Amino acid sequence: MDLTGTIQPYLGNLSFLAWLDISYNSFYGSLPLELANLHRLKYLNFGYNSFDGEIPSTLGNLLKLERLILQDNNLKGHIPITIGSLSNLKQLNLDYNSFTGHLHWGIFYNLSELQELSLTENQISGTIPDSICKCKELRHLSLWNNSMDGSLPIEIGNLTMLQSLFLDHNNLRGKIPSSISKCKGLKYLSLYDNSLEGSIPTEIGNLTMLKYLLLESNNLNGSIPSPIFNISSLEFIGLGRNNLFGSLSSDMFDCLPQLVALELRGCQLSGKILSSLFKSKMLKSLDLSDNHFQGPLKVTNLTSLLHFNIAGNNFSDYNLKSHSHSSISNSLPNFLKGKFLPQYAI
Repeated sequence: MDLTGTIQPYLGNLSFLAWLDISYNSFYGSLPLELANLHRLKYLNFGYNSFDGEIPSTLGNLLKLERLILQDNNLKGHIPITIGSLSNLKQLNLDYNSFTGHLHWGIFYNLSELQELSLTENQISGTIPDSICKCKELRHLSLWNNSMDGSLPIEIGNLTMLQSLFLDHNNLRGKIPSSISKCKGLKYLSLYDNSLEGSIPTEIGNLTMLKYLLLESNNLNGSIPSPIFNISSLEFIGLGRNNLFGSLSSDMFDCLPQLVALELRGCQLSGKILSSLFKSKMLKSLDLSDNHFQGPLKVTNLTSLLHFNIAGNNFSDYNLKSHSHSSISNSLPNFLKGKFLPQYAI
């Protein structure tokens, strides 16, 4: 269906409603204040429409609400603190709107059931409130492409149920807290395009279920911790455009059978590229450009390789073999922009 028009206030008379889903239509106008009369409502999905204006603070009266989905609209203003009254809320998705202002710390104190918090692509500023880390059932946290600043809360390690953390495209600074290693179920860690500094915590190697590690375009320094390369589930590693230095050890890639993409461009890495890298037969994208690698480079067995870039190094010779089914290019795909990140659902 492609329904259009505004939502009439009479909707508030349907006091028996427990489920209200009008997503993927062309409704517009403001959210009616009368929604607050639907006291039995557990599921509210107005996503993928053209609603504008602000979220009525009276939505905080819907005390049975478990899922609030308003993504892909034209909503603006602050996220009301009254959302924090929804103690049964499991999912809050406000992606792709124009919300501004800071996230008030009081929103998250009572959301003990919250499993998904997704505020992707808004204009939210300020620091990440420590109180988010009180939402101990949280599985998915996405604040990417906002204007968040400050540092990552040390208490992030309290989110032991967390499976995905997307904070890329912000203005975050400070160090990556080693406490993140307590999030044992973490599969997707994406912090790229911030101003994070310091070294990459060795403790990240304890995240044995990690699939995506995307830390590029920060101010990280030091060597790459070797325990990271013992995470056999890793598929995407993006560490480029940092101030990383040192060489790659001889057995660094022995334990990465699932590796699909390795992006180390624009660092200060040196030494030879060793044969263990070429055991990664799933590898489709390899970017080692703009480093200080040297010596001969013999690329064999990478039959899935599609994107290959070694420009800006000091290789004396290189040879590409066993690519009969591959089309080699010098460009890296846009996987770092989220195109290949899975849609989270609970």
